[in-house]
Amino acid sequence: MRPYQAHMPDSAALGFDSGVLIKHDGQGWLRVTGPDRMNWLQGVTTADVLRSEQSAFWGLFLDRKGKIRHEVIGIVDSSATCLFSLSQGLDNLYQYLDAMLVMEDVALDVEREGSLWSVHGAVDEAQLSQSNAIATGKLSWLAPADRVYAVRGADEPIWLQTMRKFGLEPALPNVWDRLRIAAGVPQWGLDYSEQDTPHHAGLFGRAVSPNKGCYVGQEVVCKVEMRGSVSQRVVRLTLDSAEGVVAGTPVVHKASNESVGSITSVASDPENHTAYALARIKSSAAEPGAVLLVGATLGRLNDDVLVENN
Repeated sequence: MRPYQAHMPDSAALGFDSGVLIKHDGQGWLRVTGPDRMNWLQGVTTADVLRSEQSAFWGLFLDRKGKIRHEVIGIVDSSATCLFSLSQGLDNLYQYLDAMLVMEDVALDVEREGSLWSVHGAVDEAQLSQSNAIATGKLSWLAPADRVYAVRGADEPIWLQTMRKFGLEPALPNVWDRLRIAAGVPQWGLDYSEQDTPHHAGLFGRAVSPNKGCYVGQEVVCKVEMRGSVSQRVVRLTLDSAEGVVAGTPVVHKASNESVGSITSVASDPENHTAYALARIKSSAAEPGAVLLVGATLGRLNDDVLVENN
């Protein structure tokens, strides 16, 4: 397998030009404080939190075998780092990280009354950064200039009034799925699980910094990247049509007629006449330009879906 990392599309490529406001799970966040917090996080997460030019990060926590245990969004401010779980929930995340603490001057506290919000697309960053969220940060998530917010439940009505002044209304629940699938972003429990490594999940180069040094599970990730030893991984497909395509639909390599995997997520945008899917397929079939049969329709791994890692 040749090493690849996912391409980061811009907002226009995802089918929107103006800002889209998304509310994620309202379970709260894990607040990480203490003078050692950033150095400690650097050693346990796949994100390069010390060298990032952004004030937020998208990262994974792995076990020592390189398997994914948690996916998080982190927002950094001067006194704390807020961690939002995108996978197994706050209590599980707390237990995992609490076990990682040894002698570091770090404290972990669960704050349950709040939500992660995100804004994707062209917006006035100066105005958005002045909102009354607990913490806010710029993040390359779906597109390079996304913003994320930690908003307490009690502050949410006032915060939303501020967002509406900028022309932003909360999007319908299905919009996030459509955008994340178009951007090739997998979801825990649908596209990948705790049995997967970052390479299996298609998250290397996105939620994993390719050139970062030591973190838990890093040795396994490095071996996989150097040796190319994963048999299958999650990739994004552009479909001719989403009609009849559901999770579990078989994927067949058109040229060889070989069964190479199955669909894990699918979404369409009728207004823009686009359809995308995420699929778990054999790595040998995950070549840019490959044409795949997905049920009765065609799917393609375009050259801009996967780019060779430098």
